[in-house]
Amino acid sequence: QAAGVQVTQSSGTPGGGVSVRIRGATSIGAVNRPLFIIDGIQVETGGLSSRSFGGQDDNALSLLNPNDIESYTVLADASAKAIYGSRASNGVIIITTKRGKNSKTQISADIQRGIVNVVNQLNLLNSSQLLELQREAVTNAGENPDAAGLIKGVTDAVNTNWQDEVLRTGIMQQYQLSARGGDDNTAFYISGSFREEEGVQLNNKFQRFGTTINLDQKLTDKLSVATNLSLSYSLNKRVKGDNFLDGVYSGAVKSLPYDVPYDENGFLVGPASPLYASFPNFNPVAQALLPRFNTNTAKVLAGVNATYKINPNLNAKIQVSVDYNDSKEDQYESSQTAIGGFLPSVGGQGYGVFTAANSTNLNYYFTLSHTKKIGDKHTFSSVLGTELFRNYFTSGNVQGRIFPSDDFSYITSAGIVDAGSSIKSPPRSIFSLFGETRYDYDDRILATLSMRTDASSNFGPN
Repeated sequence: QAAGVQVTQSSGTPGGGVSVRIRGATSIGAVNRPLFIIDGIQVETGGLSSRSFGGQDDNALSLLNPNDIESYTVLADASAKAIYGSRASNGVIIITTKRGKNSKTQISADIQRGIVNVVNQLNLLNSSQLLELQREAVTNAGENPDAAGLIKGVTDAVNTNWQDEVLRTGIMQQYQLSARGGDDNTAFYISGSFREEEGVQLNNKFQRFGTTINLDQKLTDKLSVATNLSLSYSLNKRVKGDNFLDGVYSGAVKSLPYDVPYDENGFLVGPASPLYASFPNFNPVAQALLPRFNTNTAKVLAGVNATYKINPNLNAKIQVSVDYNDSKEDQYESSQTAIGGFLPSVGGQGYGVFTAANSTNLNYYFTLSHTKKIGDKHTFSSVLGTELFRNYFTSGNVQGRIFPSDDFSYITSAGIVDAGSSIKSPPRSIFSLFGETRYDYDDRILATLSMRTDASSNFGPN
């Protein structure tokens, strides 16, 4: 917890989006996310998926392993974040991951396993209670409820609790093995982890595989090199959220208890079945189990820096880093679902979408830092530097429908491929010059003077 920092989830789904606000929202229409810096690398923090799934966004931060974090610092006031320029208008969160130290090698294992349950369900009417109210309404309208098909012992013969049908007890498990150590010249931290979390909704699951390698090497008395590498891969099996008409839980809440998820032969009730409820009461169990909404994401966070001690008070540092994000979405809604089988414009024979997106951030910077201590109480420190940030983004998608069978569910089998697009954004660049001077008196008084100027390729020449 930190003062003035608000963290909320867009949903309770595994791998779901996280909203971080420092001292509230700062803009009505622009992005309110703070700037995240991990080991000196500016990282992507928003959603990587092209679909929000009814407000249930994903999040690039879900690919990072929290157990690899050593510390974090929140910069909220204008003076502290000024050195990061306009990108820091919503605040800055600086994260430092674990590194090696001069000690014997320490090997740690962490195993977690637990369950995820729904705390409260909505208290809805059962079949008998609903039938009683419907009969009363029809009677008050001057009509015969039996003639309207509202017959006691017949209409309410089926009593389906749709919330129980689409919800479950999810299993969460996480495993991590790490090693940490070093000597006077070399230090290392290496970790590998796996996390799997089942959502409380049917067919909702998030898996993450990751490894982190941080190395520090003292080459000479004046020159040292540090590298950090984080590789992660995730598979997010998503389900439609509450803001979809055919969402799983939203469908369960509005579905009538008279309907059933399975027919007498044990098959899921679909659009072709006489038991299928008409719009807007689709079969929410089928909407959870039958569609394929898989998002595969890979993330590479890497950096290398070299520090040269010019003299005891003056250091020069250069760093090159990359934040690479690759996302692929494989989606198919079968002929037994609301979109793939019920929606007339689709054709009733399945609907598929494939999307690929790639975002790469490159960051280069060079700094000179100077520290001077006068007496026992006065300390002056200064930093002067330059930075170049570049972003590259490409994406493409294709849509298909009229599939010969639900067993052939990829776009190459579609009878009609009627939509698709691709985009390659021009590289976005920001060139910056910055500096900061601090005066510290006996750890009691701290004065800071910061400046930064940014030049962006988003704007043409004056």
